[in-house]
Amino acid sequence: MSNHAGQQTVNLVCVKCGINLTLGKIALEYLGSNFPVELYK
Repeated sequence: MSNHAGQQTVNLVCVKCGINLTLGKIALEYLGSNFPVELYK
């Protein structure tokens, strides 16, 4: 992991399929409310 001017670079790989994970927008649902978040997928 490196830190350049506040930016972090993370290299995460899916254990099941071996594909690199990338940041993307997803919708989480909790107790009937939806929350748009950006997570690795």
